[in-house]
Order: sequence, then structure tokens, then C-alpha cells
Amino acid sequence: MTPALARLILPTALALGLLADYLFRAHQPRAGFAVWCLVALGAALLLQRERERTLIIGAAAALVLLLVLREAPILYALNGFALFITLLLVAWRALGRSVAQLEPRDALIGGVAAVASLAGGTPTLLMRDANASALGEQVKGNYKTFGIGAIVALPVLLMVTGLLASADPLFAGFLDEAGALLDTTLAEHIGVTLATAWISAGALRGSLVPLAIDGTRFRKTWELPLSTFLPALGGLTLLLSAWIGLQVRAMFGGAAYVAATSGVTVAEYARNGFFELIVIAGMVLAVLLVTDDLLVRGAESARRSFRTLGGILIALVAAVLVSALMRLSLYLGFYGLTEDRVMALAVLVWVAAVLGWFAFTVLRGERLRFARGVLAISAVWLGLLNLANPERWVVETNVRRAERGLDFDIAYHATLSADALPALERAAERLGEPRATELRTAVAARWTERNARRANDWREWTLPYLLHGRTQ
Repeated sequence: MTPALARLILPTALALGLLADYLFRAHQPRAGFAVWCLVALGAALLLQRERERTLIIGAAAALVLLLVLREAPILYALNGFALFITLLLVAWRALGRSVAQLEPRDALIGGVAAVASLAGGTPTLLMRDANASALGEQVKGNYKTFGIGAIVALPVLLMVTGLLASADPLFAGFLDEAGALLDTTLAEHIGVTLATAWISAGALRGSLVPLAIDGTRFRKTWELPLSTFLPALGGLTLLLSAWIGLQVRAMFGGAAYVAATSGVTVAEYARNGFFELIVIAGMVLAVLLVTDDLLVRGAESARRSFRTLGGILIALVAAVLVSALMRLSLYLGFYGLTEDRVMALAVLVWVAAVLGWFAFTVLRGERLRFARGVLAISAVWLGLLNLANPERWVVETNVRRAERGLDFDIAYHATLSADALPALERAAERLGEPRATELRTAVAARWTERNARRANDWREWTLPYLLHGRTQ
């Protein structure tokens, strides 16, 4: 990095800090955060243009737009997490390798590199990269004389300010108001500005400067025999086999068997355990990835044994995911759909796709294709999820249940975001009286409260809010 580029990053980061201090000052700064991210990505793009880096920044900008194209909190969190991962890819690119060479372990290496850049990038810019010692004597002298002049001018400025306040009560009132504002918020303004500037400077530097990290050195240090992983792989195989055997017994035994053995109804049985099964599938995938990464490279017999065990585990996890899907189906029959359950189903689909891709690549000896394939799967999955609009799906599914005479929770549906408002309006037309009036009243009351805060602060706006929320 040249000193000129380092000196350009520093004021850019400070400007981003000042902008953040304004844009983030809202209860939920949806539009404000999106605008700041786009400005920051634009600054990163202007500092240095390189084809792959430009593509990653473009992907990040598309994810920023998703933050305001949808409003559902869980979907917003997923889009934000995807943006975070994409920004980590920018930091990972600073290792000097292409995304085509991405490996599973780079998730950890990229995360460490990003944290190191954010924490130590600014001091490095100031003390080394900017090369302050190379500044001319005239520039150094100007800084020195400016500091001396500021010290000398301060008492004069204070005296003139006091005299102006004495001469004009209006000016004195203005100073009182400004003083009260500074007393209560100046430290907060400075803190937000400097913290964001620090992070921005570190992130901008980290995305440009390759880090001296050799991933192959770590692998050689931690290559382990298959016997190290047999307890985990074998134990998981036995546990999942036993669990699936019980599920088969429950399937044939029916509700009476479930009630007699577990003491709960089928409805409670369906509601409990769905999320846990998704987590278990993710944990098995993590164990398989770590095993593949750390297993000694030269032992082909160990590799074949691992592929056999991995294939068995993938099949068992597939059965676990099918069981989770059946539980969701039972849950829908008893309780209807919620946003949490939609997202859990979406995560189940993602885990199933990643497990299938793992079997197709890693277990066939093509591990280098796995990581970039997961990125592609995740991008398609997230795009389809935003396109599907989970809250609309929730409302329409539960309305169909209500049309069959089942319960429709008006209080819950009124709490949904602006993403659900068109579906809720259609739902009111289909529910019939008196539930239609109850739903419209509950939605109007909820959005009257929300609009009292959001209507006059553009930093909280999203596209669904502009199209539907403001009119409630």
C-alpha cells in the first residue's frame, strides 16, 4: 500500500464515521444503514478496482438493497448475515487468492483476518502505511504552527463568545441550548463517529492488503489419523441409528404409543424437537467438514473408510431431516404456520442442499468444489427466500386453515411487518365477519402506533413500508 493511498483511507474513514453518526440515529435505521453501506462499498470500490473484488462488492451492494426491499425481522437478519459473510469474503480476498480456491477452513481464516484488520488496521495506517516521516518539513511545520495558533486563539474566542452572549439575550439563549445539547450528546456523537471511523479504516485497509497467512502450514501441523475421528463419527452413527429406530416405532405405534412412552400428545411431540433436529444436522455436517480437513492426506485407506462412514452419516441425517419435515407437517395441522417455522423450514432446505453437495463433492474427493458451491447454493436460496416473502406465506397458509374452520390468531398476524400487509388485506376479505373487522382493527391500531415514530424519519423506511405501511 502506498503512503498516498493510506492517507486517502484515513479521511475517507472519518467521513464514513460522521455519516454513520447521522444515519444510525434512528430506532431501526433500515434505510439509514443501507445508505451508509452503499457509500462505504462505493468508497472501497473507488480506492482500488480489481475484477473479482469488484464482483464481491457488487454482490454486497445487492444484499444491501435486500435490507430495504423486505421488512420481516428474521429475513432482515438473514440478509444482514449474508452481507456480513460477503464482506468477510472481501477480507479473505486480501489473502491474495481467488474465490475459486476457497476452502471450508477459510471461513475461520477469513474471520480471523477480518477481526485482525478491524482491530489493528487503523493504528497500522497511522503509524506505518501513511509514512508520516516522509512528509516535507513545510507540512510538518504547518501542523505545528496550526496547533500553536489554536491554543493561542482559544481564550480569545471564549472571551468574544462571552461578550456576544452578554450583548444579546437571543444569542445567550442559543448558547444555552447548544450547551445542553453538547452536554448530553457530544460524547455519544464522538464515540459513534470515532468507532465507525476506526472500523471503516481497518476494513478498507484489510480489503486491500494481502495478509501473510499460509493455510497449508496449518494443515500440515494438524494432519491426524482416522482413529482420532472414529469416536465422533462412530458415536454419531450409533446415536442417529438408535433415534431413527425409535421414530419408526413411533410411526407405526401412532398417538397411543407416543403418549404412553413420552407422556405428551402428538401435537406437543410435533412442536418440540424440530429446531433441535436442524441443529443436529448442522453439527454432523461440521464434524464431517473438520474430519475431511484434518484427516491425513497420504493414507488412501483412511480416506476410503471416511467416505464410507460419511456416506452412512449423510443417509442418517437425511432421515433426520425427513423426520423434521414430518414434524412440521403435524405442527401445521395442529397450530398453523408462524414466521419462525417458515424460516426453520427454509434452513432445513438449505442444510439438505449443502449435505447433498457435500456428498457429491467432498465424499468423491473433490473438496475444492465444495466451498464455492455452498456460496452459489446460499445465494440462490436467499434470493428465492426473499422472492417468496415468508410473511405472505404465513398469512395465506393460516387463512386456508381458517377457511376450513380452524383458528386464526388475529393478535399474532397484526404484529407482522409491512411485508404481510397486502396478504392481510386479502385475508380480511376471505375471513368473513366478524373476524375481518377484528383483523382490520388490530392491524390499523398496530400501524398507527408504528407510524407515529417512523413516518417522519426516512432512516427507518423500507420499500414495503412506503408502499403499504404508511397508508395504514
